[in-house]
Amino acid sequence: MHPKSAKELDAKWRSRPWYHRPSGGPGGLPNSRDDLNLRLRRALSWLERAEKEYETEEDLDAAFIFHWIAFNALYEQFGTSSIYRDKKEDEKRREYVGRIVAIQNSKSTINSIVWSVLRDEIQKMLENRFVYAPYWSHRNNPAEARNWKLRFDRDRKRALQALSEKRTGDVLCELFYRLNTLRNQLLHGGATWKGRVNRNQVEPGARIMALLVPNFIDVMIEQPNAGWGSPRYPVVREGAPLSGWTGTG
Repeated sequence: MHPKSAKELDAKWRSRPWYHRPSGGPGGLPNSRDDLNLRLRRALSWLERAEKEYETEEDLDAAFIFHWIAFNALYEQFGTSSIYRDKKEDEKRREYVGRIVAIQNSKSTINSIVWSVLRDEIQKMLENRFVYAPYWSHRNNPAEARNWKLRFDRDRKRALQALSEKRTGDVLCELFYRLNTLRNQLLHGGATWKGRVNRNQVEPGARIMALLVPNFIDVMIEQPNAGWGSPRYPVVREGAPLSGWTGTG
């Protein structure tokens, strides 16, 4: 199963009546459609770059990282309340993934991707202790997370049960918890570029991201009014009000 390409998704986005290139400026404050357009612009730019690495299999490490950046662009937010600012990153991802699963329409391919297409890759990630954060907490400090094995077995069984019962949201939330550990290993220098040691994590991880991220984008294009939130780093223009656009394009 091939997801829509960045080029196809970009064309679909541009065909929408609410499409425009986010520009910001002193003429007014951003609204929810401005926020969504900015998210999509950024995510699609990184998705296009990720595709180049994934399709040629030249650099699956880079493909995973670029897909993750595209994914991050879809859900990261500037917290307007202390409650949101205090949320852990894992909770923010769970909230986003839960929303995607809840609002996908009957034609969405996310369910079939999770239940069948990526079933083997998902099982591999769920059964791999090297992408389970408590394992590393115990490995680096034996006094911490002493019960990591019990927790690992519990979480693995619970996620596999969710997979067998086709509870997509529960599966994805646990899956991205594991993928985030892989993301940390790569981005924080905890792995060798194209190293053989972590191929059992990188290869399925890259395939999972390559299939899921484009479909997440597709759902957001189909559901522009779902309240995707304000990006943490919006566009800034000289003369813009302080509460308007800030950040980079």
